Amino acid sequence: MFTVSAEKFIEYVNDEASLEILINDKFIKIKKIPVSFTVTDNTCNLNYGFSIDKSTYKTEKRFLSKLKKLGLSNTVIVNKINSFDNIAEYEEDVKFKNADMEYLLNKYADCNIFALCAYYCDNHISKEDARSALDSLIADNKNYLFLCYEKFKSKYKLPPFETLYQDVKQECLKSGANAFICDKVYEKKTKYHHPRDLFWHFYNTIGHEIDSTEYLKQLIQIKNDFSVLAILEQNKYSLLKNFLISTEITFCTHCTKGSLQIVYKFALNDITKKWLLSFKTDYDFYSAGYELQDLAFYKDNKLRFSSCSHERHHDDIK
Repeated sequence: MFTVSAEKFIEYVNDEASLEILINDKFIKIKKIPVSFTVTDNTCNLNYGFSIDKSTYKTEKRFLSKLKKLGLSNTVIVNKINSFDNIAEYEEDVKFKNADMEYLLNKYADCNIFALCAYYCDNHISKEDARSALDSLIADNKNYLFLCYEKFKSKYKLPPFETLYQDVKQECLKSGANAFICDKVYEKKTKYHHPRDLFWHFYNTIGHEIDSTEYLKQLIQIKNDFSVLAILEQNKYSLLKNFLISTEITFCTHCTKGSLQIVYKFALNDITKKWLLSFKTDYDFYSAGYELQDLAFYKDNKLRFSSCSHERHHDDIK
């Protein structure tokens, strides 16, 4: 718990922090929230208001008026700001979220590998690479679904995991709908549908897995001459090719799962750091139209930092 001025409190609220404050011995939850939207020139713009516990106030004037009636003074006692109970951790988190490339390279100075990803697109793939990508996807899916299963099995009477997995897979194969069969869970038209929060994930995940299998079969039949290394011949990437460590064709990158991608890992050294510094932020790979995106940093083979360029979101991996 800590104390801030009323002005600083309003600044945190307008920065879209979620706060829990103490007024007259009562904890109150505060948050800036979208309350409506307007469309101009084919652009959707959100209009923000504020919430005090479960009540919504569309203007800052009404929001502040209500707080004053509740007893807001010139200083505010804050119990939580986002998930933090002290201001230093919150401000460090804000700094990380708004980090530029120089900040990131300093923060992860002990890392020795970085990765970037590119979409595989509709190019020929060897049977060996296809098998490897599919095996990795199946393993990742089964692990994810098992974790989902474990959360529900104590509350519901469920078949053994492997039985459930194989049953759903056979049903998806027979339906032909594959990933879209998950919509039928809500209509109770699948063999398993309760609890739906569990079985929607089973049908959706396994359905996508079957779609991915069919997609790989199509790529195997394509006869174009494609190399995963071709992209590094472009001038904008040519500096990196001498520091390439590995490539992997996969549906599961450090930050996304779904589309088939190529993950390129490079040595992180003074030369490649200089190349990375040509980008102001880790999101600029996407905004600048680069094929290589989604920056990651590794200490040896341990992932330390993961960025999704088009989502403009990155994570510190503990």
